[in-house]
Amino acid sequence: MDLLEGLHLRYGVLATELRLLTDGLDEAARTFRVGVGNGPDLALRLAAGDPRPVTYLVPLHLRDSGVDAVVAPLPTMTGEAFVKVDGLTWSLYPFVDGADGWTHGMDEQDWHNLGSALRAVHDVPPADAVVPREAFDVTRYDGLTAWNAASRQVGPDDPRRDFAAVWQEHEPTAGAMLDQMRVLAPLLRRRPRQDVLCHGDLHPGNLLIGADGIHIIDWGDVLLAPRERDFIYVPDDGTAEDAQVLASSFFRGYGLRQAQVDWPTLAYYRCERVVQDVIGWAETVLGANEMDGAEVERAVHWLRMVFVPGDDVAGAQAACRRLPADLDVISG
Repeated sequence: MDLLEGLHLRYGVLATELRLLTDGLDEAARTFRVGVGNGPDLALRLAAGDPRPVTYLVPLHLRDSGVDAVVAPLPTMTGEAFVKVDGLTWSLYPFVDGADGWTHGMDEQDWHNLGSALRAVHDVPPADAVVPREAFDVTRYDGLTAWNAASRQVGPDDPRRDFAAVWQEHEPTAGAMLDQMRVLAPLLRRRPRQDVLCHGDLHPGNLLIGADGIHIIDWGDVLLAPRERDFIYVPDDGTAEDAQVLASSFFRGYGLRQAQVDWPTLAYYRCERVVQDVIGWAETVLGANEMDGAEVERAVHWLRMVFVPGDDVAGAQAACRRLPADLDVISG
């Protein structure tokens, strides 16, 4: 179905122009800027695969509950939050004129604004939609060992050899992150919990910063979990002065002292992010029957980024330094 025709039929929108936008690392989705004559522009997102209803229903619930920072889908002509058309899930949003947090950069005020917006999200009771709850199940990452073995099966003439070399270079660090998760998971499963609606993937790339403030997008990983799930990317490496300033600004906006953060939970989540990322890239590259050189080069770049000094691994190590000594297995 023609996109312009589909917008009119499904949403009653008379669009005059569609422009494809750059869409990050999500190769299963595309976003278009929609021109609507004299009206405000909109954003049309087309996603492959079966829709996950909470991706659309939770931000709609948050927006209806007064959380203005959340970008929520606009209803179809029949009042639905999304619609399937020719095997794709369509969702339509107000267009936010701004740049993502990585591109824009985030200063103290931006982090403060994010803290305030996130607190508003976490204070909203869950919607009626069935939202998955955090299980602290480490067994789903046991495949890390198999990918370690697969990296050693890559021959010298295989175009994936550079990826395998980078993987093996950082294999001990990724393994230590998984070991840390295994130590913390039983403790976290036993604890009493006050789970909240968490975005689940709140990195700066899922923020749009414009003249009117911060907007939170892409709710594909929403879940009920401890609030620390959404603190993963708060830039506190424990030593750098600028990172501490930004972290303090965030927590002031959130209304929480850093001493009140549950550090075992945050350490678990930061380690998990590292393990998720490396396994994800291993599945993409080592799990592929064949890849061209450009695809491998891109994967090598992003795998290296996980281990850049001051980035994801450093954040996990910083959180682990705040653990009791008998729980810390990686920061030393």
